[in-house]
Amino acid sequence: MDSSQIFITDIPAIGQLYVGSYNMGLVALSIVIAVVVSYTALVVVQLARRVDNAKRGHFLLTLGGATLGLGVWSMHFIGMLGFAIPCGITYNPYTTALSMLPGVLAGIFSLHLISKNSDSWSSLLIGGVLFGGGIGVMHYWGMAAMQMEAFLRYDLKLFLLSIVVAVVLAVISLWVRFGIVKLLPAIENYAIFISSLVMGSAVSGMHYTAMEAAYFLKGDVSNIPASGFDPTNLAIAITGVTGLIVGVVLLVVYSQFTRQIAGINEKLQNANNILKFQKIALDHHAIVSIADVEGNITYVNDKFVDSIGYSRDELLGKNHRVIKSQEHSEKFYNNLWQTITQGEIWQGEIKNRAKNGKEMWMHSTIVPFIDEQTKRPYQYISISTDVTGIKEVEDALARMSKVFQDASDPMIIEDLNGKITDMNREAQRAYGWTKEELIGQSIKTFVPENRYEQVAKLQSLCLSGKEVRGVEAAFLTKGGKQIDVLLTLSLLRSDSGEPMGIATYAVDFSARKQAEDALQEKYQDLARFRKLAIGRELQMIELKKEVNHHLQQQGLQDRYKIVAGKKSDSTTT
Repeated sequence: MDSSQIFITDIPAIGQLYVGSYNMGLVALSIVIAVVVSYTALVVVQLARRVDNAKRGHFLLTLGGATLGLGVWSMHFIGMLGFAIPCGITYNPYTTALSMLPGVLAGIFSLHLISKNSDSWSSLLIGGVLFGGGIGVMHYWGMAAMQMEAFLRYDLKLFLLSIVVAVVLAVISLWVRFGIVKLLPAIENYAIFISSLVMGSAVSGMHYTAMEAAYFLKGDVSNIPASGFDPTNLAIAITGVTGLIVGVVLLVVYSQFTRQIAGINEKLQNANNILKFQKIALDHHAIVSIADVEGNITYVNDKFVDSIGYSRDELLGKNHRVIKSQEHSEKFYNNLWQTITQGEIWQGEIKNRAKNGKEMWMHSTIVPFIDEQTKRPYQYISISTDVTGIKEVEDALARMSKVFQDASDPMIIEDLNGKITDMNREAQRAYGWTKEELIGQSIKTFVPENRYEQVAKLQSLCLSGKEVRGVEAAFLTKGGKQIDVLLTLSLLRSDSGEPMGIATYAVDFSARKQAEDALQEKYQDLARFRKLAIGRELQMIELKKEVNHHLQQQGLQDRYKIVAGKKSDSTTT
């Protein structure tokens, strides 16, 4: 800074001063420039925060900050040229050019800072201090470039006040853009314009407060060099260059906005296509309805109409109670309603009643739509799937499971690899293992080693679709005891007919086996006794024959003797 720029505490007499006047047209132009460049810079910040490419974002912020600094510098010199004093004034070209740097650097750093942490008060304060301080340094550096037939002095209080004005208004302008929107969301669309007015006021306020702090004293200034920029030509050049730069920046911003909008439109189109296909898929798969906060139906898809049996006209405007069944308690419905009115998603199974009275189970998800301002639901969408068939199957499976568990014979379920997946209570009792001990174990855990091959063949027969029923085999208990069983193997199939596993029914017939063995032994004893008895009977028959023969022989002899005796007697006579 030139040595002639010193502070004073006492106001000089009017006769010692050059009294200046303002060209209001140039004053207005300077303010307009400040507002326009502020608006341009804030638009750049907004754009930079939305671009996907980080390097492009940094480039935009640097360009916007440089434009802001150059615009502030332009505003300063247009404002200076709008102030006339009755003495000759030129501007040192080197000092004039260098005075641009503080404003440009302040603009770049402040925009980068607030773009990263716009919600932080510390960022707003630091950004405001950087920008306001940069404006002040730029202004007084630019004042030092003045070459005139007067001595320049400053009122210390107004000098400091000008810096404070610049910092405070800069902080306020940044807060208006990024902070007040949270308090007043309705002004979101006008936030940039309002903020640019405040920021332009910060720049202009600092400049004209600083001008009030300046006094131009008369004196011997014959040694002031005459070379420098002509004020009029300088005003025209600055305005033209500033306008050109702002125009280029706006073109860049417009180009980026156009590219961004094109990308957004493409994404929206893709999103719409995705949503369209999702809606088609959803409508073909799910039963969909939308209701307002009172539970009145505002939309149903075709699958809803087909499933419930009511026409669309019969449903729209009606409360969801029209399809309510008597399955659930009031507590159930109160809990459901309380969940969704608090903005939470409800999921569960609910039974509805169709128009023809048929009851049907639905697995439903009810999603509340939340209003961003009130944070309250404004409608609910219900997406359901008819699970009546599944419920019937589950009920059947539950009944089958009860039969399975309560069966009086041991029953074991194994997968296609021979791994145990389930067993009933009787199997656990009969073999001594708990279900937890055997789940995942091989079925061979029950089989004696000498029966492995037999069981493997039975499994292969079952998997091939052949009947395996009442085959004698043996199983082992946990303690190693062998039990004689009659095996029946049944192939388990899925709904599509694919094999899923094997159900093994093992009937303990050890007692029967023992009885059969005892009976066989008795039968064998009886056979031996019968054989012996038959042998004896044959002997008796032979003996009888011999006796009869003997008796016959004996009888013949006796008869002969008698006959012979009679003949002898007759002869004698």
